[in-house]
Amino acid sequence: MDARTVLSCLPDWRADASALAGSLHSDAEIRSWITRRRAEHDVSVASIGLADTQGWRHDPHTVSHVRGHHFSVVAVDVVSGRREVAAWSQPLIEPHGTGIAALFVRRVDGVRHVLLRARAEAGFLTVVELGPTVQCTIQNYSHLPRASWPPYLDEVQNRRGSAVYDVLLSEEGGRFLNAQSHYVIIEIEDETPLESDEFRWVSLRQVDELLRYSHNLSVQARTLVTALRSL
Repeated sequence: MDARTVLSCLPDWRADASALAGSLHSDAEIRSWITRRRAEHDVSVASIGLADTQGWRHDPHTVSHVRGHHFSVVAVDVVSGRREVAAWSQPLIEPHGTGIAALFVRRVDGVRHVLLRARAEAGFLTVVELGPTVQCTIQNYSHLPRASWPPYLDEVQNRRGSAVYDVLLSEEGGRFLNAQSHYVIIEIEDETPLESDEFRWVSLRQVDELLRYSHNLSVQARTLVTALRSL
């Protein structure tokens, strides 16, 4: 995962005149959109005891959701002859189900654009970063009505058969246990899905500019940028 995110920062050596042409939105509009989305969110964190959590159960080795959704926090003992410390114990987060990170791509006046979502997520230092069009674990929503699904998950499901990239990749292993996601790139020719407060079509040149600075693109988005350049 670390190698993928570093590769995303390489300049696109294949960029031609069309890639450097105009974008659907100006650079100032994209920066203003990101700034506004960050200003609209305020995240606060408070510690509570395990006994006070709702919908979670725990035993001496695991904290897990009562319905088996989301993730578990598991205790592990590690022994390694190739690390700075020979042995240690630590908690790891084990997701329940395989994730999906999907990116819609389309050409606007011949210039390739990607549909990015500006959303708040726990752990972001700037509260909001740009991520893939769809990022979730489908199993966590399968029991809910479709109106409660993440935006455009239906579109991804319907168009996945025509994806130009669909690969199962492992996530970071120092904090997560058995975490995998399907990374999917889907090229579309129409204007669906449409933009909204959360979504903008961003040109690849603008993506490169955003990657010059910290905390603009999530690790999932950076992985998809690397994959898109490989096609």
